[in-house]
Amino acid sequence: MLMALEDLGIEPDGYAGSSSGALVAAMAAAGMSAGQILQLLRSVRRKDFWDRPRGMALARWIASGFKGREGLVEGRAFEQALEELLPVKRFEDCPKGCVVVGLDIAGCRRVVFTSGPIARAVRASGAVPVMMRAVWEPGRVVVDGGVVDKAPVKAACEMLGARSVVVHLLHSSSLEQSPAGQLRRVGAPLLFQRRAVDAARMVGYREQLQWARERGVEVVELSPRGLERVGPWRMERGPKAFEQARAFALRELKALL
Repeated sequence: MLMALEDLGIEPDGYAGSSSGALVAAMAAAGMSAGQILQLLRSVRRKDFWDRPRGMALARWIASGFKGREGLVEGRAFEQALEELLPVKRFEDCPKGCVVVGLDIAGCRRVVFTSGPIARAVRASGAVPVMMRAVWEPGRVVVDGGVVDKAPVKAACEMLGARSVVVHLLHSSSLEQSPAGQLRRVGAPLLFQRRAVDAARMVGYREQLQWARERGVEVVELSPRGLERVGPWRMERGPKAFEQARAFALRELKALL
């Protein structure tokens, strides 16, 4: 989406994101161009951030019944890599406004980061439960912001004063299948649980859209479907997913101009 905006000469005034969107938002707000972000992400390998327990440490964790830690990946390597790669270290030093959202599971509330160290906020916002350890801070335990904010539209409006918002919304794969079809698959109860969580996230996102539009905020939604699915074990699909998303965003934005 950012590359398509650059192609059309559109420069955002600020950036907001949760989970993987927090990573891109932080890079862009810190002054990196879409091309620089793309070059960096294409160079990343799983070993650069995958600091999971190994050997006897992993065996002891499994033998304990997975006690003592809330996720497989530590997350410190990810945070350290961000500290080294980002042009600035703190939100206050970003050339553009930046908002990162996380979820405090101790206080049951949304956490909106707009000040302090960027790398730690992005790590917290991307701490997917089970996959990555939570970020513990005084009085709160912060995990993946995508759980509460699929796209932080309200936070962007409130913290950045946005009067128009372009949202890059990726649909959850569980919602792309019919409930009846999921019943016929192995592990149907788990699939339904995942669908319920994803449906709740979508409800929250739609409520934020309504909230913004009722206040006169223009919202442009870019929501491609059928993209290559990318993850820690499917990073080689990244370039193709990028080209698909860029072509879609460019086509949709041109139609609006």
